[in-house]
Amino acid sequence: MIEHINNIMCSNECSGQGVCNNGTCECQNGFGGSDCSQDLSIAPDVFSVNPESSGLCDTSDCEVVIVEGNMFLHGDGLLCKMKRFQASISNSRVFYETTYIPAEHNTLTDVRCRLPNPRPKRSTMQEANHFVTGFKVSVSNNAKDYSTSHLVYILDSTCQDTINVSGQLRFTLKNNYCFINGVCVPEAAEYGINNCYICNTQSNVFAWSLNSTKNGCEKFARKDKNQRQIYIISASVCGCLLTLIITTVVILRKMKSNGLKIEDFANQPPPYTDAAKPKLCSRKL
Repeated sequence: MIEHINNIMCSNECSGQGVCNNGTCECQNGFGGSDCSQDLSIAPDVFSVNPESSGLCDTSDCEVVIVEGNMFLHGDGLLCKMKRFQASISNSRVFYETTYIPAEHNTLTDVRCRLPNPRPKRSTMQEANHFVTGFKVSVSNNAKDYSTSHLVYILDSTCQDTINVSGQLRFTLKNNYCFINGVCVPEAAEYGINNCYICNTQSNVFAWSLNSTKNGCEKFARKDKNQRQIYIISASVCGCLLTLIITTVVILRKMKSNGLKIEDFANQPPPYTDAAKPKLCSRKL
């Protein structure tokens, strides 16, 4: 009698795809939901990430990404797939490693994806090509079949901002700031031995600039000049070697296409013309 009552208490009799135990459905593999009616191989719908901030996240408090959608089912297979990328100021992206993290189930239409690193470390490349870090986010109910992905961008609002260019998301560096090694640096901030390097936005906003007018910094100016000369010489030598290698490869390929071998040239007679051939002279006695 009690077992019969418990079975009646389960929603929709577990849809014939589970067992009712004390009013709770224990679903068969591949099915989920309160009544086991959901096929876990069908990925949930994802509509947006961090919708209140239009897909952005500030480094000051960016630890969790809010994912809104539909049919997020609580279970061991509820995972977030996070593929890290770095974006340039023009929002061209380079993708790196992928991390799988258990999703924090909130409601059927809302999950949380904790970032692999609360404050992802940006590239140390001193250029605008690695300006913003982000993640491509998707969600699965069975740890195999994933939803469509959406992008979340992680910015430091101290010096970074977004702009809309013809409907496309772009990024910009705020006035009076440098962005060096992934860090916002204010104008005229000093760095290095004797503070000989500064943020000079008129010179380079993505690298430290030498303050050659400051006492004691002359030696660094000479050092930088010598390094530039070494780079120029090295580039010239590498260019010559590369030209020589390319020329050699072209010659060898041409010889191969003509069916020639290097030893063929060693066995060939001198290229005399008929007029230049040596003549044998006979003397009459």
